[in-house]
Amino acid sequence: MKKSKTGQAIQSTRGAGAFDIHIGGRIRGLRNMNGMSQEELGQALGVSFQQVQKYEKGVNRVSGGRLMQVAAALGCDPSYLLEKAPANGKTVKHIVRDGMLSVTALDEVASDHIGIRLFKAYLGLPPNLRVAITQMAERLVPAA
Repeated sequence: MKKSKTGQAIQSTRGAGAFDIHIGGRIRGLRNMNGMSQEELGQALGVSFQQVQKYEKGVNRVSGGRLMQVAAALGCDPSYLLEKAPANGKTVKHIVRDGMLSVTALDEVASDHIGIRLFKAYLGLPPNLRVAITQMAERLVPAA
């Protein structure tokens, strides 16, 4: 990262950074949760599925106007896509699996089809089975 004459870090205006990667991850997770393909989202936005891939990977930045279009296509408030985004070039924190639930952890679950299937099946269970499944999963997690 470049530094100014005073030694402060300067965020490059070229290329994507942690902020772009975060927004892309939120887009991917919500798209997957909605059962929408990259092709379908691309059609809704008037772009190719390759462009959607670039947004999701954080390779290309999502403009303010495009962010509004993405939110409308995915049926969410635009603020959801910005929630918990890193500021001032700080990196996205990795998930600490200490039992604490975080938006980042939910994003990880929503990032692939297995997590989505698990989440949807869990929501369909009666409360007593949810408790039993949760207790079983907790026993399967190795102690840190």
